[in-house]
Amino acid sequence: VGQGASLKNKNIINKIKNFKLKNKCLILNLNINSPLPDELIDYYISSNETRIMVDQQKYNDLKKPIILPIIKLKKIKKKYNKIKIYDYGIRLEDNIFKCYSTYSVMPNNLSFGYAISLAIIGKAKDIYLAGFDGYGKNHILQKEMIKTINLIIKNYPKLKLTSITSTTYPIKR
Repeated sequence: VGQGASLKNKNIINKIKNFKLKNKCLILNLNINSPLPDELIDYYISSNETRIMVDQQKYNDLKKPIILPIIKLKKIKKKYNKIKIYDYGIRLEDNIFKCYSTYSVMPNNLSFGYAISLAIIGKAKDIYLAGFDGYGKNHILQKEMIKTINLIIKNYPKLKLTSITSTTYPIKR
């Protein structure tokens, strides 16, 4: 689940809740700010160092585990003993998207690609996205997302990405 404005719609939230109940799937929420009720979220995910720095004061208040590259959290030097933190590494390399059991290699630091890599190593065959509305056509994040999506599709052609909310990304709806 992303952070898009489409998630401000209560009907969409109910759709996600019903989808989770019907399909018995895990919900990975990007970063820690979410309009979803906490009981719907299974894990919080973050890989972007700036986002980790901004959100880290709230980590001990989380009621669910967070997955992040622990090396980025070690730079903060704060103790987190109230929340379960799982470490999954990340290495940045242009035009690469590969997933391994303990880390992934990605073209950028977007939490989207990080979450997809976690789903891949978790043996997901179908990944359903919500709240990935997109940015303007020439926005740098739009371009980075499209690049990441294209690399995922190229390297994992059997993986099915489907958006259950409106999106401007090249993803089936």
